[in-house]
Amino acid sequence: MRLVVAALAMMMMLSARGFRVPTSPTKRLSSLSSSPSPNFTPTPDLISYLTSSPTPQYITAPMVAQSDLAFRTLTRNHGATLTYTQMLHARNFVSSKSFRDDNYDFNPKLEGLKYNNPPLIAQIAGDDVKFMTEAAQILADSGVDGIDINLGCPQAIARKGNYGAYLLPQTELTTEIVRSIKKKLPTTPLTAKIRIQDNIYDTLTIAGKLQEAGVEMLTVHGRTLKENKTLTRQANWDAISQVRNCEERNEELGMRLFRLLFCGATNSGLDIDATITAT
Repeated sequence: MRLVVAALAMMMMLSARGFRVPTSPTKRLSSLSSSPSPNFTPTPDLISYLTSSPTPQYITAPMVAQSDLAFRTLTRNHGATLTYTQMLHARNFVSSKSFRDDNYDFNPKLEGLKYNNPPLIAQIAGDDVKFMTEAAQILADSGVDGIDINLGCPQAIARKGNYGAYLLPQTELTTEIVRSIKKKLPTTPLTAKIRIQDNIYDTLTIAGKLQEAGVEMLTVHGRTLKENKTLTRQANWDAISQVRNCEERNEELGMRLFRLLFCGATNSGLDIDATITAT
Protein backbone atom coordinates (compact mmCIF):
# COMPACT_ATOMS: atom_id res chain seq x y z
CA MET A 1 0.00 0.00 0.00
CA ARG A 2 1.47 3.30 -1.10
CA LEU A 3 1.70 6.15 1.37
CA VAL A 4 1.68 9.62 -0.19
CA VAL A 5 2.93 12.30 2.15
CA ALA A 6 3.81 15.96 1.78
CA ALA A 7 6.56 16.66 4.33
CA LEU A 8 6.79 20.35 4.96
CA ALA A 9 9.48 22.58 6.29
CA MET A 10 6.77 25.04 7.26
CA MET A 11 7.33 28.77 7.09
CA MET A 12 4.65 29.69 9.59
CA MET A 13 3.34 33.20 8.95
CA LEU A 14 1.40 32.97 12.17
CA SER A 15 1.77 34.42 15.63
CA ALA A 16 1.97 31.89 18.45
CA ARG A 17 0.09 34.10 20.89
CA GLY A 18 -0.82 32.87 24.31
CA PHE A 19 1.90 30.20 24.50
CA ARG A 20 3.53 30.31 27.93
CA VAL A 21 7.26 29.64 28.09
CA PRO A 22 8.62 28.40 31.45
CA THR A 23 10.61 31.07 33.29
CA SER A 24 13.48 28.63 33.84
CA PRO A 25 13.26 26.20 30.91
CA THR A 26 16.63 24.52 31.42
CA LYS A 27 15.91 23.75 35.06
CA ARG A 28 12.45 22.44 34.21
CA LEU A 29 13.70 20.32 31.31
CA SER A 30 16.42 18.84 33.50
CA SER A 31 13.90 17.82 36.13
CA LEU A 32 11.73 16.09 33.52
CA SER A 33 14.39 14.43 31.41
CA SER A 34 15.14 11.39 33.53
CA SER A 35 12.13 9.24 32.63
CA PRO A 36 8.91 9.30 30.62
CA SER A 37 5.55 9.90 32.25
CA PRO A 38 4.18 6.67 33.72
CA ASN A 39 0.80 7.48 32.15
CA PHE A 40 2.24 8.03 28.68
CA THR A 41 1.67 5.44 25.98
CA PRO A 42 3.63 5.89 22.72
CA THR A 43 1.89 5.20 19.45
CA PRO A 44 2.16 1.37 19.43
CA ASP A 45 2.92 1.07 15.73
CA LEU A 46 4.03 4.27 14.05
CA ILE A 47 4.08 2.80 10.55
CA SER A 48 0.55 1.39 10.89
CA TYR A 49 -0.60 4.74 12.26
CA LEU A 50 0.71 6.52 9.18
CA THR A 51 -0.58 3.89 6.77
CA SER A 52 -4.09 3.89 8.22
CA SER A 53 -4.36 7.69 8.38
CA PRO A 54 -5.94 9.60 5.49
CA THR A 55 -3.56 10.67 2.73
CA PRO A 56 -2.00 13.03 1.92
CA GLN A 57 -0.52 13.72 5.33
CA TYR A 58 1.06 16.93 6.50
CA ILE A 59 4.27 16.53 8.44
CA THR A 60 6.55 19.13 9.97
CA ALA A 61 10.12 18.42 8.98
CA PRO A 62 12.96 18.46 11.55
CA MET A 63 14.66 21.86 11.46
CA VAL A 64 17.64 22.88 13.58
CA ALA A 65 16.80 25.67 16.04
CA GLN A 66 13.19 25.64 14.77
CA SER A 67 11.48 22.35 15.63
CA ASP A 68 11.19 23.01 19.34
CA LEU A 69 8.20 22.34 21.60
CA ALA A 70 6.46 25.64 20.83
CA PHE A 71 6.78 25.14 17.06
CA ARG A 72 5.62 21.53 17.22
CA THR A 73 2.61 22.53 19.30
CA LEU A 74 1.74 25.28 16.83
CA THR A 75 1.93 22.98 13.82
CA ARG A 76 -0.10 20.27 15.55
CA ASN A 77 -2.79 22.85 16.23
CA HIS A 78 -2.86 23.58 12.50
CA GLY A 79 -3.21 19.99 11.35
CA ALA A 80 0.23 18.34 11.39
CA THR A 81 -0.17 14.56 11.53
CA LEU A 82 3.45 13.86 12.53
CA THR A 83 6.18 16.01 14.06
CA TYR A 84 9.94 15.69 14.54
CA THR A 85 12.35 17.05 17.09
CA GLN A 86 15.13 19.20 15.75
CA MET A 87 18.31 17.35 14.80
CA LEU A 88 20.28 16.15 17.83
CA HIS A 89 24.01 15.46 17.52
CA ALA A 90 24.36 11.97 18.96
CA ARG A 91 27.82 12.37 20.51
CA ASN A 92 26.86 15.61 22.26
CA PHE A 93 23.52 14.20 23.37
CA VAL A 94 25.12 11.14 24.97
CA SER A 95 28.23 12.73 26.48
CA SER A 96 27.01 16.17 27.60
CA LYS A 97 24.37 16.57 30.31
CA SER A 98 24.17 20.30 29.63
CA PHE A 99 23.45 19.59 25.95
CA ARG A 100 20.68 17.17 26.92
CA ASP A 101 19.19 19.64 29.39
CA ASP A 102 19.22 22.43 26.80
CA ASN A 103 17.60 20.28 24.10
CA TYR A 104 15.40 17.85 26.02
CA ASP A 105 12.10 19.59 25.22
CA PHE A 106 10.27 16.48 24.01
CA ASN A 107 9.60 14.53 27.18
CA PRO A 108 5.93 13.42 27.19
CA LYS A 109 5.37 15.33 30.43
CA LEU A 110 6.10 18.53 28.50
CA GLU A 111 4.43 17.51 25.26
CA GLY A 112 1.18 16.50 26.95
CA LEU A 113 0.89 13.71 24.40
CA LYS A 114 -1.75 11.03 24.61
CA TYR A 115 -2.42 7.97 22.51
CA ASN A 116 -3.76 8.89 19.05
CA ASN A 117 -2.26 12.37 19.24
CA PRO A 118 0.12 13.15 16.36
CA PRO A 119 3.21 11.02 17.06
CA LEU A 120 6.71 12.39 17.55
CA ILE A 121 9.97 11.20 15.97
CA ALA A 122 13.39 12.17 17.36
CA GLN A 123 16.10 12.85 14.76
CA ILE A 124 19.76 12.08 15.46
CA ALA A 125 22.95 12.70 13.49
CA GLY A 126 26.50 11.41 13.68
CA ASP A 127 28.95 8.89 12.25
CA ASP A 128 29.88 6.94 15.39
CA VAL A 129 28.00 3.66 15.74
CA LYS A 130 28.31 3.57 19.52
CA PHE A 131 27.08 7.12 20.13
CA MET A 132 24.27 6.83 17.57
CA THR A 133 23.04 3.63 19.21
CA GLU A 134 23.26 5.03 22.74
CA ALA A 135 21.46 8.23 21.71
CA ALA A 136 18.70 6.18 20.10
CA GLN A 137 18.36 4.13 23.30
CA ILE A 138 18.02 7.23 25.50
CA LEU A 139 15.47 8.76 23.16
CA ALA A 140 13.44 5.57 22.85
CA ASP A 141 13.36 5.28 26.64
CA SER A 142 12.00 8.85 26.82
CA GLY A 143 8.82 7.78 25.03
CA VAL A 144 9.22 9.10 21.48
CA ASP A 145 7.46 7.09 18.78
CA GLY A 146 10.43 6.57 16.48
CA ILE A 147 14.06 7.40 15.71
CA ASP A 148 15.14 9.16 12.51
CA ILE A 149 18.70 9.19 11.14
CA ASN A 150 19.73 12.42 9.43
CA LEU A 151 21.38 11.51 6.13
CA GLY A 152 20.28 14.64 4.31
CA CYS A 153 21.86 17.73 5.90
CA PRO A 154 24.02 19.57 3.29
CA GLN A 155 25.49 22.23 5.58
CA ALA A 156 29.22 22.80 6.16
CA ILE A 157 28.92 21.69 9.78
CA ALA A 158 27.63 18.32 8.55
CA ARG A 159 30.65 17.99 6.27
CA LYS A 160 32.95 18.77 9.19
CA GLY A 161 31.20 16.22 11.39
CA ASN A 162 30.81 13.63 8.61
CA TYR A 163 27.06 13.26 9.02
CA GLY A 164 23.93 14.13 7.07
CA ALA A 165 24.24 14.04 3.27
CA TYR A 166 28.03 13.62 3.54
CA LEU A 167 27.60 10.33 5.38
CA LEU A 168 24.90 9.01 3.03
CA PRO A 169 27.21 7.62 0.28
CA GLN A 170 29.26 5.74 2.90
CA THR A 171 26.84 2.85 2.78
CA GLU A 172 28.93 0.39 4.81
CA LEU A 173 28.97 2.80 7.76
CA THR A 174 25.37 3.96 7.41
CA THR A 175 24.05 0.41 7.27
CA GLU A 176 26.22 -0.55 10.26
CA ILE A 177 24.63 2.29 12.23
CA VAL A 178 21.15 1.20 11.18
CA ARG A 179 21.77 -2.45 12.07
CA SER A 180 23.25 -1.53 15.45
CA ILE A 181 20.27 0.65 16.39
CA LYS A 182 17.80 -1.94 15.13
CA LYS A 183 19.52 -4.71 17.09
CA LYS A 184 19.34 -2.61 20.25
CA LEU A 185 15.78 -1.40 19.62
CA PRO A 186 14.04 -4.09 17.54
CA THR A 187 10.52 -2.79 18.21
CA THR A 188 11.23 0.94 17.81
CA PRO A 189 10.39 2.29 14.33
CA LEU A 190 13.57 3.44 12.59
CA THR A 191 13.43 5.98 9.77
CA ALA A 192 15.93 7.99 7.74
CA LYS A 193 16.04 11.16 5.70
CA ILE A 194 18.13 11.21 2.52
CA ARG A 195 18.77 13.42 -0.50
CA ILE A 196 18.51 12.24 -4.08
CA GLN A 197 21.81 11.34 -5.74
CA ASP A 198 23.12 12.49 -9.11
CA ASN A 199 21.32 9.61 -10.82
CA ILE A 200 18.26 7.55 -9.97
CA TYR A 201 20.23 4.28 -9.88
CA ASP A 202 22.43 5.49 -7.00
CA THR A 203 19.38 6.85 -5.16
CA LEU A 204 17.54 3.53 -5.41
CA THR A 205 20.66 1.53 -4.51
CA ILE A 206 21.25 3.51 -1.32
CA ALA A 207 17.56 3.37 -0.42
CA GLY A 208 17.55 -0.39 -0.90
CA LYS A 209 20.59 -0.90 1.34
CA LEU A 210 19.03 1.20 4.09
CA GLN A 211 15.84 -0.81 3.83
CA GLU A 212 17.69 -4.13 4.03
CA ALA A 213 19.54 -2.90 7.13
CA GLY A 214 16.30 -2.08 8.95
CA VAL A 215 14.99 1.36 7.96
CA GLU A 216 11.19 1.20 7.77
CA MET A 217 10.32 4.65 6.47
CA LEU A 218 12.30 6.95 4.21
CA THR A 219 12.05 10.70 3.70
CA VAL A 220 13.40 11.69 0.29
CA HIS A 221 14.48 15.30 -0.21
CA GLY A 222 14.22 16.21 -3.87
CA ARG A 223 17.61 17.90 -4.20
CA THR A 224 21.20 16.66 -4.37
CA LEU A 225 23.96 17.53 -1.91
CA LYS A 226 25.16 20.39 -4.12
CA GLU A 227 21.70 21.87 -4.55
CA ASN A 228 19.82 24.02 -2.09
CA LYS A 229 16.83 26.33 -2.10
CA THR A 230 19.05 29.21 -3.27
CA LEU A 231 20.82 27.43 -6.13
CA THR A 232 17.84 25.29 -7.14
CA ARG A 233 14.45 26.62 -6.14
CA GLN A 234 12.38 23.67 -7.32
CA ALA A 235 12.91 20.17 -5.99
CA ASN A 236 13.29 17.32 -8.47
CA TRP A 237 9.86 15.73 -8.20
CA ASP A 238 10.57 13.50 -11.20
CA ALA A 239 13.34 11.74 -9.28
CA ILE A 240 11.08 11.31 -6.28
CA SER A 241 8.32 9.93 -8.50
CA GLN A 242 10.77 7.32 -9.80
CA VAL A 243 11.49 6.24 -6.22
CA ARG A 244 7.75 5.98 -5.62
CA ASN A 245 7.21 4.02 -8.84
CA CYS A 246 9.95 1.59 -7.84
CA GLU A 247 8.15 0.95 -4.56
CA GLU A 248 4.89 0.37 -6.42
CA ARG A 249 6.59 -2.27 -8.55
CA ASN A 250 8.00 -3.88 -5.42
CA GLU A 251 4.49 -4.00 -3.98
CA GLU A 252 3.25 -5.80 -7.09
CA LEU A 253 6.04 -8.35 -6.63
CA GLY A 254 5.09 -8.88 -2.99
CA MET A 255 8.30 -7.33 -1.65
CA ARG A 256 8.55 -5.49 1.68
CA LEU A 257 7.86 -1.80 1.20
CA PHE A 258 9.22 1.45 2.45
CA ARG A 259 6.81 4.07 3.67
CA LEU A 260 7.86 7.15 1.75
CA LEU A 261 7.79 10.80 2.74
CA PHE A 262 8.59 13.46 0.18
CA CYS A 263 10.03 16.87 1.02
CA GLY A 264 11.76 19.93 -0.37
CA ALA A 265 10.58 23.31 -1.70
CA THR A 266 7.35 23.23 0.28
CA ASN A 267 6.99 26.68 1.80
CA SER A 268 3.27 27.33 1.33
CA GLY A 269 -0.06 25.64 0.81
CA LEU A 270 0.29 26.02 -2.95
CA ASP A 271 3.69 24.30 -2.84
CA ILE A 272 2.15 21.42 -0.92
CA ASP A 273 -0.60 20.97 -3.51
CA ALA A 274 2.00 21.04 -6.30
CA THR A 275 4.09 18.44 -4.47
CA ILE A 276 1.16 16.06 -4.13
CA THR A 277 0.21 16.51 -7.79
CA ALA A 278 3.78 15.94 -9.01
CA THR A 279 4.50 12.86 -6.93
